Amino acid sequence: MRAKQVGLALTLLVCGVSGLAVTPKLNPEPATGLERLGIGQVVVDQRLTGKGVRIAVLSEAADGEHPDFEGADLRQWRFVQGGSPTTAERAEPLLVSSDWHGTHIASVLAARCNLPNRGVACGASLDVHDFGVYGDFIPLDWDASVGEVEADFLNRVIRGFDHAAQQGADIANLSFNLETPALALKSPNKPEVTVKDRLDKLGVGPGAFFRRRAELRESGAIAFERPESWSYLTRIGAHHDNPSSLMIGFLLPVTLEWQRMAEAMARFQASGGVIVIAESNNRFEGHSGLLNTMPSQYEGVRESQWLSIVHVRADAAGGFETPLNGCGREAAQYCMAVYSPNIEAAAPEGQRHTASGHSMAVPMVTGLLALMLEKGGRVDPGLSVSEALCVLRASAVRDFPGYDPSVHGLGVLQPLKALESIVPDAQGGASQSCDI
Repeated sequence: MRAKQVGLALTLLVCGVSGLAVTPKLNPEPATGLERLGIGQVVVDQRLTGKGVRIAVLSEAADGEHPDFEGADLRQWRFVQGGSPTTAERAEPLLVSSDWHGTHIASVLAARCNLPNRGVACGASLDVHDFGVYGDFIPLDWDASVGEVEADFLNRVIRGFDHAAQQGADIANLSFNLETPALALKSPNKPEVTVKDRLDKLGVGPGAFFRRRAELRESGAIAFERPESWSYLTRIGAHHDNPSSLMIGFLLPVTLEWQRMAEAMARFQASGGVIVIAESNNRFEGHSGLLNTMPSQYEGVRESQWLSIVHVRADAAGGFETPLNGCGREAAQYCMAVYSPNIEAAAPEGQRHTASGHSMAVPMVTGLLALMLEKGGRVDPGLSVSEALCVLRASAVRDFPGYDPSVHGLGVLQPLKALESIVPDAQGGASQSCDI
């Protein structure tokens, strides 16, 4: 994209890094996302709730009847196979309510404002799209559903992005990923094969992909740009719980469904939306997860409207370690680290749950973006979510022990700095300076 100068007067360094050190509250006790961000007092003083911002949560089912959502502007959308999203009242959930993940994500964002454990953007409009992320995505044995399950999953993602654009969502929150490393493939520019056709022609069930990788290589079913990628894949697969799941990811990018998913992401961004996504819990020796590199894979998916997130915790040396994994070298230029241990939020059936991880960090960032948009919009209704994202990125710091771009990406988010960087300027607009 061409450079666009936004605002007039801010002294925030965009391409550099301020001298401020990261100073998160290192209390290991459970805390809400708002408490972890360290912006609670500012939010209260400035009466910020994210009101007027629409967020699409593309994830699993959430327990919308949880008391924490009472009075919240929350709608649930469920998918029937091959159909458009329907309201929760007209479709059965894809996952049983005992799965806490979607409830937790929604609560970090939108738990009602009059609670001590309020969500980061408790006044935002939330659309929870349930497309069964943790359903049976990868069959273990060869049967008639092989290919259909994967295609149906990708089609749900496609419909989710298109529906989010139709609803006017400003931000798509993706607290999910595919655990496949980003390795360069030899692939056609425009795939012409469906997932099912591709798997049918292989005659190899997904459960046998890793064991029969020599056949896949010999047949050209998977073709890497660099031959050494095969030995790398063998090495990480030897320590993986389900190494065949690594392989199926390499078949998807050369299918029609994956191409159409990229196009749906591009359409959502073209409508003005920003995508915030969790890195996968990968063990890829410095590589990014495949889905996190979409802006590098497809020209239409804009890097300026994309942010990958990794969870970090403080270490004894004053730096930040990644207990799961880092950004990876391929996504380092559009990935950030977020301090997000022990996040407490809602769980189904009126319960509460505490968890750490990329999934919890993403709604914290999404909520912060909503607050920045609301704050800026009070003085500059033309402030875009892309511009707010640029300011948020610029808050990241890298002056701490052990900073590594392949681990921490752009650096570690400084939430208070990001929020306070949007201020009224002398021209009556929201003052910030960003190249996007």
